[in-house]
Amino acid sequence: MTDNNGLKQVALHPDDLFRMQRLSEEVSGRLKEMGMIVARTLGIPVDANTIFKFEPRPAGVVFGYPGGQHVNLVCTPDGSVCGCYVDPPGICVQGNPTTGC
Repeated sequence: MTDNNGLKQVALHPDDLFRMQRLSEEVSGRLKEMGMIVARTLGIPVDANTIFKFEPRPAGVVFGYPGGQHVNLVCTPDGSVCGCYVDPPGICVQGNPTTGC
């Protein structure tokens, strides 16, 4: 089946749908937990409008650290303050849309 934009759409098998729903719940919960740790560490306020996201960045691109993962995890609702987890070296970094993160 295709939608009005010509994009392919395929319904999941019921077993796969059930599993995808459970995985989505688990991933969302883990992401929020990671974001809460970054927010707490950096002193970023968290409320119902806080945005938790998983946005991996290539190593070295954001803060110049070699290797590892750079993950944008939490942003204030207006996007003015964001927090990232960088591993290695295992640090939280506060940024904004101009400086990255």
